[in-house]
Amino acid sequence: MWGLVKKRRSSARLVRADPRVVEALRALLAVEASRSRSRGWKKRMRQEVQWWLDDHHGEPGQRTVEVPPQSTFNRLLDTVEASLGLQGRVAQRRARAARPAPPFTPTLALRPGEIVMLDSSPLDVLVVLDDGVLGRLELTIAVDVAVRGLWGGSYGRRGAS
Repeated sequence: MWGLVKKRRSSARLVRADPRVVEALRALLAVEASRSRSRGWKKRMRQEVQWWLDDHHGEPGQRTVEVPPQSTFNRLLDTVEASLGLQGRVAQRRARAARPAPPFTPTLALRPGEIVMLDSSPLDVLVVLDDGVLGRLELTIAVDVAVRGLWGGSYGRRGAS
């Protein structure tokens, strides 16, 4: 069983780090993704992060947020870079950085009934309604996201309330 447990703790590094430093890294890595990386780019990135923190969170003449030491900063930089998917060659980083944000966020439902989705669809079936007029039906279903089961369904006259 121990072989199935994830032992890498890179996400824990993001939790333990100062959120202002992580915010600065995410803001600056989006710009850095389109550049070529030469020797010493991590050292320059550390300096840019400190300047960004001074501009956004510092008071005039005083430094309120310190960037971690170089070795800790490098590990944090690698973790944030991996979480953003900005590792690899320059062409790969540019392509990933240019991607638009996904339109939807994934939903997580742990208990039945926590999230129920409703969907209505018109049916391509003509029926004779109670008043003798031909009309289309609309099918409405309720799906539980947690158990992925159908809670119920109903049909009714399209456009009727």
